[in-house]
Amino acid sequence: MTTQYDTLELVRLYERQGKYERALAGYQALLKDLPNDRNLLDSIDRVKAFLQENQDEITRKKLFDLFDQWIQLLLIEKKKDALMKILLEKNRKKTG
Repeated sequence: MTTQYDTLELVRLYERQGKYERALAGYQALLKDLPNDRNLLDSIDRVKAFLQENQDEITRKKLFDLFDQWIQLLLIEKKKDALMKILLEKNRKKTG
């Protein structure tokens, strides 16, 4: 069973991990159930301010992460191609 406390702890964890957009969405979702919670309102203001002040750095990090994922996919594709070549060669030897 998940409680609001568990959810709040998860949202705080997102914020500590630097997942600010996810944390903001979580705080806003919690605010729907607790519309007058001053701590949630303060957390939302804090995360929004951080996102605005650090937009360039956040964008750079996102681009770096996407570039890293792209490189990883290229490496996986290269490994797949090498394995396919080995399999095709093995099949040729069996049939030939």
